[in-house]
Amino acid sequence: MLSLLIKLYLFLLYSDPTPASIITYVNGVEKLSGDNKFAKWSREIELILVMMDKNHSMRDRAPVAPVAQGTDDTTLAERTAAYEKEKERWERSNRVALMVMDLTISPTIRGALEKEPKSAKSFMTSIEEYFKGSTKSNASTLLSQLMSAKYNGQGNVREHIMGMVDIRDKLKDLDCPLNDATLLHHVMISLPPVFEPLKVNYNGSDKQWDITTLVSKCAQEEQRLRSQHPELVNHVSQDGSKNKNKRVFRSKKDKKGKKTL
Repeated sequence: MLSLLIKLYLFLLYSDPTPASIITYVNGVEKLSGDNKFAKWSREIELILVMMDKNHSMRDRAPVAPVAQGTDDTTLAERTAAYEKEKERWERSNRVALMVMDLTISPTIRGALEKEPKSAKSFMTSIEEYFKGSTKSNASTLLSQLMSAKYNGQGNVREHIMGMVDIRDKLKDLDCPLNDATLLHHVMISLPPVFEPLKVNYNGSDKQWDITTLVSKCAQEEQRLRSQHPELVNHVSQDGSKNKNKRVFRSKKDKKGKKTL
């Protein structure tokens, strides 16, 4: 399923927004709450405002009234008229931006924010400041999850890697990006010994794999292992409380686990 951001982008490219469609997309924005989704939320708000052509107040400062340049300033009237037009355009943009933000912020945190903000841009900045501390904490938690991730045979290796990609994407939303090479390194570390031939193949290759290639090769390797070793099953270990219900690759014939693959 396409994400809201992609839908909005495609809609912006190929159609003209209507009031009904704008309301639909505003309602589709996941309300900003205390669970550290500011980066994703702010991008969606920005794109909606771009679609509505109401992002001027987020991009530009409020226009300043012109002053006379000497006693014989013949351009003052023209510059004043242009200012009044731009002022109306900017203020309308500001009102719309504040309204869209207000509609997409959870009531649980709205009360802790500025009650009557004057500027949409400064209001967005104050919300970002509000989330900075919790964002750092959440990023640390996600990094810890990524580094400790291990594939233990539960599900399949494709799901395991895509789960790590999801963590990488969440980190990106928290302004803590990881490149593909770093993610690939952590994925390789997370694979069990049965994938050693794949790791050797990767380390000996002159080409840098991307994530799509990695997923494909790991899935093929897992399929090869299962086809060559029909006895390979997902065995639920009961060896101590720490390993309880932990799935590991183990030969079905080897009940003691001495000859693991």
